[in-house]
Amino acid sequence: MGDAVLCISADGQDDPFCLSEMLEKCSTGTNVVWALHNRRTEESWLARKTAQLFYAVLYWLSDTENRKIDLSHANFFLLDKAVINAVNSCPERNTSLFGLIA
Repeated sequence: MGDAVLCISADGQDDPFCLSEMLEKCSTGTNVVWALHNRRTEESWLARKTAQLFYAVLYWLSDTENRKIDLSHANFFLLDKAVINAVNSCPERNTSLFGLIA
């Protein structure tokens, strides 16, 4: 296994040019680096509302420290080996990756 995992959307929404900045933050000891979308205007109204509901529930269930990150904009992220190992150690396999990371 490598030292980090990158998750990037396959549909081209994410800008890979920020990857060097993400790797730099990871190299300074940051365990999770989020590259957040500025907007979701390209999605349909129904998709935006469904996503808002999902992330509102996830936000409500998370602890207060992790509420600083708007996960509705967080499809592009870099995880270091410690986080990868922690996620892999969870016995639950039918869960939200974002919820586990948060």
